[in-house]
Amino acid sequence: MRKKEHKIFLRMYNVSIQDRGRFYLRLLLLHENGPRSFEDLRTVDCVTLPSFQEAAIELGLLETDVEWDRCLEEAVIFRMRAQMRQMFAFIMLYCVPQNCRALWDKFKDDMVIDYPQYNSMERNYNLALNDIDCLLKGHQKCCSDFALPMPVGVLNDIEND
Repeated sequence: MRKKEHKIFLRMYNVSIQDRGRFYLRLLLLHENGPRSFEDLRTVDCVTLPSFQEAAIELGLLETDVEWDRCLEEAVIFRMRAQMRQMFAFIMLYCVPQNCRALWDKFKDDMVIDYPQYNSMERNYNLALNDIDCLLKGHQKCCSDFALPMPVGVLNDIEND
């Protein structure tokens, strides 16, 4: 009697969570038995999802952004806006939330209260994005790496003030 040959992985290399596509693919490969195609990996309960990330979330292999949402909501209570912008940058860098733009959109009004009230809200958002971008640049990243708008013309505005 002959045994069937099975192809197995002998070694899987580590992948940074910053490389999202490969990270989620690796995560699914580690937890799914016998996938025959990439489509099999994205299929959960007979529904083919558009991305590996969504499949991993649906299978409960990843957390959603609820924790980061709660963290920022708590920061709002303490009214420390500069620290809140810093925390937001660190969450993006080290916690890798699923949707940075949604977190920005939800908390941007709270992050700009310490800027002068005579500024327009758009200018204050721009100043906050500049602060966040400066923090990210210290780690060789920028706002656009996290699907946030890039600050525009802030240095000239600050020099004029």
